[in-house]
Amino acid sequence: MVQYKKELDHYQFAQRIIPYYDIIHKTVKSLIPQTNKEIHGLDLGIGAGGLAFQLLMDYPKLTLEGIDLSESMLKKAESRLARYQDRIKLIRDDFTKIEFTNEYDCVYSVFVVHNVSDDAKKELFSKIYSHLKPDGYFIYADLFNSSSDFLSDLYKRAWEEYMLSQGIDDEYSESWVEDHLIKASPINVTRGLKWMQEVNFSEVHSIWKYYGFAVLYARK
Repeated sequence: MVQYKKELDHYQFAQRIIPYYDIIHKTVKSLIPQTNKEIHGLDLGIGAGGLAFQLLMDYPKLTLEGIDLSESMLKKAESRLARYQDRIKLIRDDFTKIEFTNEYDCVYSVFVVHNVSDDAKKELFSKIYSHLKPDGYFIYADLFNSSSDFLSDLYKRAWEEYMLSQGIDDEYSESWVEDHLIKASPINVTRGLKWMQEVNFSEVHSIWKYYGFAVLYARK
């Protein structure tokens, strides 16, 4: 039996845990237009820096700030992103509490916002909006639940079945889903779009969705 996090690197582990993990990353990337202009971005919950690495490689005009609370993850990100050290600034802090000091062309988060309370989500969306440049955009990829009990159960079963198909055992998959869908605070897609509208984003869209996984987009 695979020892999961011990034997797999962060990217390999994420692929076994999250359905269509690569497609989610590709969807986020596709929402950042290629341009000859400088792009200043903010990565909320940068983790080990996997997506940031892809973006910095593919977007030579991009500079990033990456915030994460985990010192061990930031050390991994620092190592992975060493070749782009002149275009990346890593910050150890809680992105729901830190005061943003710059304006950004884009802000994105991938699988982190479900961990914070509903009130903190609302405050975060407002803070992001305030620190985006005109026509700036927020890309929100995360876990979501449903207002329907039937669909919530379906999301849960579909996720557990995916992990089982990837060699993750019953006990571990059930524990992982419990921690991230029940003990955490995922919202449904409709509510996420509504809250972003309420802070005055001019456009809000659900770009991609698979059961309880979705990529949302909001433009200032």
